[in-house]
Amino acid sequence: MPRRIGATLAAVLVVAGSGTANAADIYAKAGGTSADQATLIKDCVAKADKMPADYFNPFAYGATSPAALIAVSVVGGFMEGVHESRERRRFEDRCMRKVGWARIKLTDVEQAAFDKAGEAARDSWIDNFLKSDISERVTTALTPKAQPLPPAGKEAAVGGVLFDPAALVPIDGAVGKDQALLKGKAAHRRTATLREDASIPIGLGMAMHVTKGTVFHQVELRAPSAAADDETSPFWCGRVKGALAGTVDECVWTDFEGYHEGMLQSTLISESGYRDWLVSAPNFQQKGVRQFPGPFALDVSDTDLMGPMDVALKLDHIDKAGVWLVAIASRGDGKDLPFWKGFVPMDSSGKAVVPLWTHRLTLMVQGDKASCAYTADGDGTGLADVLKAPPRKS
Repeated sequence: MPRRIGATLAAVLVVAGSGTANAADIYAKAGGTSADQATLIKDCVAKADKMPADYFNPFAYGATSPAALIAVSVVGGFMEGVHESRERRRFEDRCMRKVGWARIKLTDVEQAAFDKAGEAARDSWIDNFLKSDISERVTTALTPKAQPLPPAGKEAAVGGVLFDPAALVPIDGAVGKDQALLKGKAAHRRTATLREDASIPIGLGMAMHVTKGTVFHQVELRAPSAAADDETSPFWCGRVKGALAGTVDECVWTDFEGYHEGMLQSTLISESGYRDWLVSAPNFQQKGVRQFPGPFALDVSDTDLMGPMDVALKLDHIDKAGVWLVAIASRGDGKDLPFWKGFVPMDSSGKAVVPLWTHRLTLMVQGDKASCAYTADGDGTGLADVLKAPPRKS
């Protein structure tokens, strides 16, 4: 696990698993100073400290870090603390990159000089190092290793589903457990085609070959605020030809470190949040996530290349704290797929409000049922902004 050393917090970072015992990285910017470095590191550490408790935790329901969302499906024997430490470091690296400071590796000679400087002279050594000819190394370290896949927009969407709030129809009368509050049609959030043939090595000399024109659809599982402050793309998921035979269902994404793909556990239909026309959760096979060299370019379509779906917002149940909801997608084959779950608190009068972007659904609860009013007075927030569970009491 990476650890901080020296008097300058994370000025120099030990790299776990490196080839030499003393190999280390340093945050660097050509022409910077040790004082600037220390201030910015302190600021980035403070920002990490202010993130929601579940942000770096793949074991927490509703975790918002994309890496945590990935880890939750492949974590296997991962220790929670190890993963949180790694994801926190990635957050701090990203924070430093935003202000032009990159993590670069010290040479063995530089490392020896740093060690020789001793505690008292380390700031002076760092100042001299930052004044040296490191601009090319910094530029290289600040360059992403992948061309980012298309980001999610600010559309009325959650997961892989794009809503038209104005087209949703409320249900009249009192609604009980497992019954629909709203119904309507929806589309896939975004669809795209692969620009050129691509190959994804999977080991043992084998590779999956994805052909030009293969259709993928976008799945964004983070809250808008978390997605906006991250270098990781949404998932792009589709059905591709397997390395040996048949087809497999894959999601591809990019981050600063490169291209990644995950093979979905498509045999566990309901548990994995999967249909061949919709992926709603990244439930990857335990050894089915890997990095690949790319390229992997997608051309986003102006239309839904996979066709519409029926959606319903259902009342899951009501308790003393509020209303639990679930969103269901269907293609008319009788096989419903839950793709979102959330909780809306209820006030003392029994009122609960569900934000739906340009609209809002106001629920009035009486006993174990709720009646609804659907109005075009939304504040721009939507299902992705709804709580995953009641707030914890302090």
